[in-house]
Amino acid sequence: MNNLIKSLMLIFVFIPVCKGQEENISNLPMRKNSLTLLSPSKHYFYPRPVYQLSLTPQQLGHEIDGVMKQFKRIENSIENIFKDDDKYPLMGGSFRIPIWSAIYVNLQKTNINPEFSVTKKLPYAVALSFMGQFDEAIQIGLQLIELDDNNYGAMVFLGMHSAQRKELFDYLEKAFKHNPIKTIYLLDWQSKFLKIEVDDNTSWDFVDSYLRLIIENQNIIEGQPMQLGTAITLSQTIIAKYYCVKEGKRELIECDDNFKRKINRTRRYLNLMIQKQNRKEK
Repeated sequence: MNNLIKSLMLIFVFIPVCKGQEENISNLPMRKNSLTLLSPSKHYFYPRPVYQLSLTPQQLGHEIDGVMKQFKRIENSIENIFKDDDKYPLMGGSFRIPIWSAIYVNLQKTNINPEFSVTKKLPYAVALSFMGQFDEAIQIGLQLIELDDNNYGAMVFLGMHSAQRKELFDYLEKAFKHNPIKTIYLLDWQSKFLKIEVDDNTSWDFVDSYLRLIIENQNIIEGQPMQLGTAITLSQTIIAKYYCVKEGKRELIECDDNFKRKINRTRRYLNLMIQKQNRKEK
């Protein structure tokens, strides 16, 4: 029970954005409500908190009570987030997910009835990641792949953690080739709401590999609709990663001409998606 109380207390710690991370994109046009920043090295995503809570004990009690009343529903919603479909995850902004995660993990660890074991379910792995228990979460993902090597949810979940472990990137590639738009949606969701700890001083360039996966295979996603927020964030991330500002002008960094053409083509596609979605909203 003490572990559960500590876990719930940690949920409400606000994580500030450091000055160096702000400077990465300070000279680039970013929407005021942009949620994703690159780390100082630009090797991985650094999620900004989308809420800052200041709750009284009574209010916190009400929130925990609300989670308990919707406990199974939240579990099912987490499962649905990783479904092999074309829907954008809708639960990301709810702070009830980390509350649910703390309860879910601690209840399982104190559960003595094996009939109620959830340790080989993807929602449990997701809950562990929200609690920062990444090694155990990855192990569950690998076990799910052993049971079914075509498990899309497990593939993309492991791919999310490839910023930590380069060897897991193969799963992200496989998930992308199977369902490119949903994979982009899930990485967008993760980059905004689920912080995966990475040592920026020793990290490999996950962001470059991920963006190249999209840019080099742009023909796969061309013509498919994309959710407005994701298209904007992806376009901004490409700018933040591959452009610099020289004498007040934004320029592509040094790269071969073929890759430059592919970057420009991908940005044209994203801009077209943004324009189409903006017209729909008017």
